[in-house]
Amino acid sequence: HGSTVIRTDDGLLAVWYGGSREAAVDVGLYQARLRDGAWERPHKLLGPQDVTRAVGRYTRRVGNPALARDG
Repeated sequence: HGSTVIRTDDGLLAVWYGGSREAAVDVGLYQARLRDGAWERPHKLLGPQDVTRAVGRYTRRVGNPALARDG
């Protein structure tokens, strides 16, 4: 699945869609930062349950990420 990387003031930020298999409960968007030449341990940014809570309607799966800098 697609991944995206962007340069931030703190270094590089990578976000990707991942999990054990398509539509599994652990599927979501994961992120890691590259700081001082080393990647941080990846962690889950959000999953379908998080989107469901945020928008107030059932969400089966999240899509691929796209990062962009504003201003």
